[in-house]
Amino acid sequence: MVSKNKKKITKSLNEALIFCQKGQLIEARSIYQKLIRAIPMNDQMLANFGTIELQMGNIEYAIELLEKSLLINPNQANILNNLGNYYLDRGDPKSSINYFDKAISCDPKNFNTFYNKGRAMTSINKIDEAIKCYRDSIEIRPENKMAHFNLGFIFNLVGKYDDAIFEYDEAINIDGKFMNAFYNRGISYENQKNHKKAIQDYTQAIDIESKAIFIFGRAKSFEGLKKYTEAILDYSKIIALEPNINDKSLAYCRRAKVKELIGDIDNGMLDMETAVKLDPKISEPYEDYAFLLKKLNRNQEARIFFKKAIELDPENNQLLTNFSHLELALENYRQGWQLFESRWKVKNLKQIPFISTKPELKSFEVKNKKILIWGEQGLGDYILYSTILVDALKTKNEFIVVIDKRLIDLYKRSFKEFENVCFLDRTDNEDLYDFHLPIGSLGKFFRNSKQDFLEQKIPLLVSDKEYTEALKNKIKSEKKYVCGISWMSKNLDFGSIKSMCLEDLQSVISLPDINFVDLQYGDTKKEKKEFKDKFGHELIEMTDIDNFNDISKLAALINACDFVITTSNVTAHLAGALNKKTYLIVPFVEGKIWYWGINEDSSLWYPSIKIFRSEDFEDWKNPIKNLKDVLSKEFIHE
Repeated sequence: MVSKNKKKITKSLNEALIFCQKGQLIEARSIYQKLIRAIPMNDQMLANFGTIELQMGNIEYAIELLEKSLLINPNQANILNNLGNYYLDRGDPKSSINYFDKAISCDPKNFNTFYNKGRAMTSINKIDEAIKCYRDSIEIRPENKMAHFNLGFIFNLVGKYDDAIFEYDEAINIDGKFMNAFYNRGISYENQKNHKKAIQDYTQAIDIESKAIFIFGRAKSFEGLKKYTEAILDYSKIIALEPNINDKSLAYCRRAKVKELIGDIDNGMLDMETAVKLDPKISEPYEDYAFLLKKLNRNQEARIFFKKAIELDPENNQLLTNFSHLELALENYRQGWQLFESRWKVKNLKQIPFISTKPELKSFEVKNKKILIWGEQGLGDYILYSTILVDALKTKNEFIVVIDKRLIDLYKRSFKEFENVCFLDRTDNEDLYDFHLPIGSLGKFFRNSKQDFLEQKIPLLVSDKEYTEALKNKIKSEKKYVCGISWMSKNLDFGSIKSMCLEDLQSVISLPDINFVDLQYGDTKKEKKEFKDKFGHELIEMTDIDNFNDISKLAALINACDFVITTSNVTAHLAGALNKKTYLIVPFVEGKIWYWGINEDSSLWYPSIKIFRSEDFEDWKNPIKNLKDVLSKEFIHE
């Protein structure tokens, strides 16, 4: 009788297994439901039954069955791996890693477990461990395309684009139709500004399957090559073919931006209006519309659309920061500074916020405290926000100001009237202060109205008097005036937008009665030689001054000049803080350099600066012409 029952159970187990292999889960499940009463302690049956329940979505019961199976036989690598995947999908990577480790102990040659552990390590940002797991998986199974793909994803994420491209190459060699690998390799090339290769990869992905995300990628690369017609065609393709309203709306947005670049403003506006109407529940079209309106100088309308975007996406810190730039430019300071605090929560922020166990300062009503003010962003920003520093130093506290080391000598001279401050290029000693504050946050305490700017210290910075006089003697000539000139920005994010060619300024440099002194930092020898060979004009150079590193000497050289011409860079801020007469050429750019205001020809931050604004991208002709006209009236004599 026992033998007959055993044969019957074995037959049933085999039938259930066959049903599983055929994908007939309901039939297999029915058999296991009967068997569990007969053989409740069979590890393999419990494992198979649990796996079926997991596939059918009966999660709690499935886990119960699988855990029972492991109690009987803890060395079931596949079950441990399945449980690891379950906890990973559930958002519990730490539990999943525990199961993956147990599975690896049972079967150290299972490439799939290493791959899954790599996924888990990636989810908790343990990048080095994830890379090792994927490499272990590849060592066991070199043709594991997904391990190569995920390695590529990680390398792309951390900026190792060559390594990412190598891994995507490997994945594509394994599967020549791996469209996502083509797409991601395109992203890596795009990150390297290799738009042509990016377009090739996006096109490969599109040829396999015409997905909106692939076409978006290619359109962006066309924009990078300034092939605006091709970009518009791609966005139009998405609009024509894509059923997803969200993607269609974004395509209208981006097509609008490209149309604007080619001067088709009216049709760009129509596209933006369509995008907003098409999907009024997503924030991006409202934000993009706001930017477009801002470009058209319709700033109050832009504010309305920014506010609508924020209503829809109130946790979007990049959006909040962008709105802060508009509010500050419009002199809505209280609101602007409040929004400006979102900058530290922006994803992919280039600067790491200052880390301290000490609290951030919330009010300057404190007395007799030691306050650390730490610099943020670039050298120009240090100088900009330092115009507010005097207000802080007037409070009854002690200050440590951590700034770029190139500024320390200049700042010690300029702030020598204050005995309650010391300037350092770094400090790791938290015992030196009670509170800390980023220098860009000073505005919310001391610059909440136009009047606050009018009462600021002028000049802020003071150059070395003797050295300044010595430089004056060096650069003076028979010509009546000496002008310092700078034409480029080295800002990594958008310096190219703010930069001119020296040749763009030829009409100004050719003016009589003016000698021009080179204030430009960086290697410009080739450009200056080509300019001299072509036009015969030569700038005066102070070869003993490094304009990038010798900021104190550069300040003296600026003060030695009668006036300065510059684009928006460190020279502009330095000249403004020295209260030197300065003619500033500002590019046409969306909000990034908000501190120069909207339409004004003067600066609240630096009263000695006169502003000449470009009205279109890469268009320097009009502001330079206007500058030439002003210089001709002020400095040129018959």
